Amino acid sequence: GTPLMRPMFFEEPSNLRIQNVSDQYLWGNAILVAPVMEAGVKEREIYFPQGSNWYSLQGQKVRGGSNYKVAVEENSIPVYFRGGSFVPMLKESIQSTEEYSKSGIVIRYTHDETVKSATGVFYDDDGQTPDAYAKGEYELIRFESKWNGRTLKITVKSEKGKKYKGRERTLDIVVTHDNHDEKATIKLKAGSRSEIKFNLGK
Repeated sequence: GTPLMRPMFFEEPSNLRIQNVSDQYLWGNAILVAPVMEAGVKEREIYFPQGSNWYSLQGQKVRGGSNYKVAVEENSIPVYFRGGSFVPMLKESIQSTEEYSKSGIVIRYTHDETVKSATGVFYDDDGQTPDAYAKGEYELIRFESKWNGRTLKITVKSEKGKKYKGRERTLDIVVTHDNHDEKATIKLKAGSRSEIKFNLGK
């Protein structure tokens, strides 16, 4: 299968300009990571894959298909999210799966007005059972966004394995747009679905 950590040419296999780019990578399909390789660097050049807009953690928008120089902060590295992507995150950092809590999940959706619909999926199990998927002890949570120019509708659907014992979880939905966040919280029972709307029109 496709690795989680992906070289740039995975995104654009016919683009000869990025065949040898090795100082940045994609984390899954949604996150672009550009590590800082030298001490004291104040800025670095990044190639942003074409076909999408990309957004920094602070909401700065960059058009794909070109190289840009971005400022580098001392205690962080440049990270960008693809417009129209769902990214599951944890509220707090953990050191092992023993610290994992189903109630600590945040779903970050990076809104882009050019993306009319998008999908995402999150796989979950107890983190301890070997071959949990094969045994049916898992949950798949599917996300879908629909944008009509004013309202963003996000649908969340849970699909559970035959032996999955989970019941209800709390999900924080964070929609990032125009340099700020819209937040909402939903309760989702295993095997059910939920919808939430955000009025983002100007």
